Amino acid sequence: MWAPDDVSELHARLRAGTLEETATFDGKREIPKDGASTAVDVCAMTVQGGVILYGVGEDSAGTRLEEATPIALEGARERVAQIVETSIAEPPQITLRTLEEPGEPDRGYLLVVVPPSPRAPHQIVAKGKYEGRFYGRGATGNRILTEAEVGALFARRERWEQGHELGLEREFDGWAVESAERDRGRVCQILKAVPLAGDDSLLARAAGAPGASNVATQLEHALRAGLDAYRRGRVDPHPIALVGQWRRQDADSWGSSFVANGQAELTMTVGRDGTAMLASRRVGDRTGSGRTVVFEEGLADNAAVFVATVGDLLARSAYQGPVDLGVYVRPLDGTYSFRREQSLGGSHYPSPSYERCERFMAAQLVEAPVDVARALTDDLTTALVGEGYDPYVS
Repeated sequence: MWAPDDVSELHARLRAGTLEETATFDGKREIPKDGASTAVDVCAMTVQGGVILYGVGEDSAGTRLEEATPIALEGARERVAQIVETSIAEPPQITLRTLEEPGEPDRGYLLVVVPPSPRAPHQIVAKGKYEGRFYGRGATGNRILTEAEVGALFARRERWEQGHELGLEREFDGWAVESAERDRGRVCQILKAVPLAGDDSLLARAAGAPGASNVATQLEHALRAGLDAYRRGRVDPHPIALVGQWRRQDADSWGSSFVANGQAELTMTVGRDGTAMLASRRVGDRTGSGRTVVFEEGLADNAAVFVATVGDLLARSAYQGPVDLGVYVRPLDGTYSFRREQSLGGSHYPSPSYERCERFMAAQLVEAPVDVARALTDDLTTALVGEGYDPYVS
């Protein structure tokens, strides 16, 4: 699912004649006067996700997009947004972005990015010939979905709505850390991300092309982008220790680990379908006072960097759909807040573990990684330290 980052990239593709309409990309010379047809274009993209670009024209054969036809930008975003809100049931989530033509600040191109919708199929409700229909996208154009396809999408919607079961406790047990780490006073953390609409080609797409050999390089770029998005390092081991360590683990996944004393203290894995996991053996430890404390800032650092890294990776693959994210921390019973340790204040945490799972759109991981991370960890840090404490800004 390609979308230009700037006008120069768009012009380069037009000049090269390499911009074609596909199942995930649709080019339009202008925004149609008939709002219902715009609704159909958006609705069709909700099944698998895609991009609609207004301001480009086809060649004489109608096979390639080669002509720049900048449109008037004033009111364009608002018009498309209103069409989507009033002509599709239920209105899908979209992102609208404009690119200005150099030297023409009032003219340019409108990008409509449509993520794969968890609520698909969406129905056209605008009065007219399209009313009541469900649309999808073929190789080069829109088409009416069959009854079987509509049924399959409703089944997909139900699967996606069943909850955020990420198997975090099972992942933790498979990591086999609790019994050994409890004796040492360690507290461990697992973070997991699952793109709901991902497939086995996602990681290859992030690497540049199916079958590309530079997966490790792109994973490294994503990790560095995650570190740049949240550059804090207050507790060891920190995700910065994973830089330069990416290796193929098996036929279906890649990983990066920080090893100390013969043991992986921090590790991150990414599968072919974009499923990612970060595991840390030390987000809490025993202090000189004999208490086991939880490093709230370590929890926050891991979560923010992980979210931003996954967000960058998904952006590299052009994935725009929903992502389930979860965090699991154990063992916690009897632990205290590190922040309050100096005064030996606060009461111990009474529960053996902490788990939170939430669903976000991929763009949120890029645009607001700290807010996403905070949504995962805030209940635990507040319970440990108290209301008003925010480890992401402290």
